[in-house]
Amino acid sequence: MMQQESKIGFLWQYVIACIHPSQYKELIKKKKGAFVGYVAVLVMFLVLIENVIPFAAWTASVGGLENLVLNRIPKFTLEKGYFQSESPIDFTIGGVVHIKADSSVEEFKESDFKSDYVQELLVGKKNILIKMPGGNQQIVLSQFKNWKLNNKGLAEMLPAFYMFLVFYLVVLLITKAVQYLLVALAFALYAGEVSERQRVRLYQWQSPFTLRSMPERWRRLSEARI
Repeated sequence: MMQQESKIGFLWQYVIACIHPSQYKELIKKKKGAFVGYVAVLVMFLVLIENVIPFAAWTASVGGLENLVLNRIPKFTLEKGYFQSESPIDFTIGGVVHIKADSSVEEFKESDFKSDYVQELLVGKKNILIKMPGGNQQIVLSQFKNWKLNNKGLAEMLPAFYMFLVFYLVVLLITKAVQYLLVALAFALYAGEVSERQRVRLYQWQSPFTLRSMPERWRRLSEARI
């Protein structure tokens, strides 16, 4: 068993997980600790490729978030429950996240969302609309009448935003790990059921030959006893 386990390296586990689900039984032969470690590394790799690298590349392209807020986006204010900006703000992150802020629009509606993006943030004069994979959310700005926010204030909030990003990545890692394990469990159950059916068919195919040979076996056993 140990020799068989050592032959299944990380890369081969990745190949099995991605393009050879029929061989999931090979992953089951691994020790639990090794399999959990593999899942953790795989999930971190996927999050790195799908989320961290695109966001880091985009952040570098704009000279950092602080430079983006202070120098690249138009001047804006959020005061007395209303959003105002010198000109519309519109950009994308990694081709999947769309952010748009336009004070000439009184209120954005869900019909303003575009199907091209996975996540969207639309900021109008009186409301904020957020589209996430789990659902949409609306924030009415009138509930922030006592708030006053501008470019400088937003830049000062960046440390809190970074903490939120760390929390978001942790939640994303856990979510992807659970999704992967559920899919792996479904494939493993399916592979086990197929294997059991094949075993039953093989037994049924062998049974006639086994029954035919029983008289001969009993005769030889009787002769051996005599």
